[in-house]
Amino acid sequence: MYVKPEFRGKGIARSLICEALSLARSVPELKQVNLCANARNLTAIKLYESLGFKAFGHEPGSMLINGELQDEIHMYLRLADG
Repeated sequence: MYVKPEFRGKGIARSLICEALSLARSVPELKQVNLCANARNLTAIKLYESLGFKAFGHEPGSMLINGELQDEIHMYLRLADG
């Protein structure tokens, strides 16, 4: 997900994630949602954590952005027990 800088700070990212999680929760067979965040994007990581996501891994050099390798944080949110 990407929100253009001029639209940040308006709750758009939170709304998009909440809508996606609402849809995910409507599928009884779906037990978990996983995502990855750029390790440098602390704002995104804090948002995901505030919604209940937990980090489970750090992948070094998983993305090449403008010729520079960047790390990703892997996160999960358990939707249901089991």
